[in-house]
Amino acid sequence: MKDLADLSRPGSGPIGLSRNLPFPGVSGRYLSRTLAELSGAPELSAFLDHQSEKGLVHHLHGGCDWLARTGVKADPDEIVITCGAQHGTLVTLMAVAAPRA
Repeated sequence: MKDLADLSRPGSGPIGLSRNLPFPGVSGRYLSRTLAELSGAPELSAFLDHQSEKGLVHHLHGGCDWLARTGVKADPDEIVITCGAQHGTLVTLMAVAAPRA
C-alpha cells in the first residue's frame, strides 16, 4: 500500500491538479452514505451498460434545467456530461486553451 503521506496536500503554493483527492474532512462519511444508498438502487445495473458519449438524455435535460435556474438558457446538445469535477475542468481547459507547439 502506498504511504498516505504521499497524498498530503501542501499548505501553500500552487494548487496541484495532478491528483484527484477528495475534500479533506467529512468526505469519507458522505461517500459511505452515498455508496450505501446506491447499493440498494434497483436501477443501478443500468449504469453498467455502455453509455453514449453524449450522456443520458435525462441527464442532459437536467443540466439544462439546472442552468435555467441560474438564468442561462441552454439546449441539450450544448451540454457536456463529465465524470466529475476534475474531468470537467480538464474538458473545459482543453476547449479554451491551445496546446503549445
